[in-house]
Amino acid sequence: MKQIAYKKGPYNKWNQYFFLAAWLLFFPNALYIITDLVHPEDARNNASV
Repeated sequence: MKQIAYKKGPYNKWNQYFFLAAWLLFFPNALYIITDLVHPEDARNNASV
């Protein structure tokens, strides 16, 4: 099982795309989570206390 996880090449890249697509489909707020991860400095500056 370890060899599959660390395998390099196009198979590993397609594997990552598949899991990303599944994550986006099954979690309704996944796009909001991605934008929060991409722009963390904006969230800190605009946070109300």
